[in-house]
Amino acid sequence: MSEDRIYTFYDDPESPSDHEDKINHPNHYAKSCSLECIDVMCLLWDNDEMADYCMINAFKYIWRYKHKNGLEDLRKAEWYLDKAHEICPTSYRADRAIDLRRILKEAFKDYGVNYEG
Repeated sequence: MSEDRIYTFYDDPESPSDHEDKINHPNHYAKSCSLECIDVMCLLWDNDEMADYCMINAFKYIWRYKHKNGLEDLRKAEWYLDKAHEICPTSYRADRAIDLRRILKEAFKDYGVNYEG
């Protein structure tokens, strides 16, 4: 295999880290390869498609937060909204993002978190 590859496969399924950041870099996406799934997806799909994907995921996490992972799901929704903006900052999706951020702000209040996103 070429030594100039841009990724690394890990022999140990528990690699690369014992400490998990479930929001920004979940271990289950990095156990076998140094590339994260979202980064590879950005290489394969165009910006509009990826922004849509991120917005849909943000909606999913907001929808389920009360019944699944609570604050963690809200943080994931926030991450996906930020990622959508990073990918496509001037798209028509901005109005939808504003609506989702408004809902997110209200949901964070359930946990005493002052969200200004």
